[in-house]
Amino acid sequence: MPQLQFHFELSDYVQAQRLHRQTSRALFDFLLPACGAIFFAVGMAMRRTGSYTTAGIEFTASLLFLSFPVLVRLNWRYCYRRTRSNDGEWNLEISDDLIRTHTNNSKSEVHWSAIRSFAEDQNMFLLYLAPAKFLPIPKRACTAAQIDELRVLFTQRVGTSQ
Repeated sequence: MPQLQFHFELSDYVQAQRLHRQTSRALFDFLLPACGAIFFAVGMAMRRTGSYTTAGIEFTASLLFLSFPVLVRLNWRYCYRRTRSNDGEWNLEISDDLIRTHTNNSKSEVHWSAIRSFAEDQNMFLLYLAPAKFLPIPKRACTAAQIDELRVLFTQRVGTSQ
């Protein structure tokens, strides 16, 4: 069974968050900025009619909605720095019975029965312990054969993919 060692970095955290929020991506990346553009157009129309207070409110709302994708990414950076408890070195040992993780500050064992689902994209595997709690495994830490082996193992042990 695979043993993986990697340094968990900000880019890994961002990849994991993108995969995790994949279902709401259209909302955050496209719909809210589109609403911001609409608010901006309405603000311009209000300004032309002489309603400067309402136009100011519209411009403020448009700025918030247009900048939402950037604010989300800044929040990810803040959360990554705030939640780090070690230097980012991870060792994973994946077996038929459980998954063992080792960092400089902790050790844990997660049995397959605790994993509810998994998700995958081109950069990351996420093993979900709860709807918003997951174990990220960057694919850059794996060989092509290990990626295929992990995919098969996750499909067999977890069964459902998000």
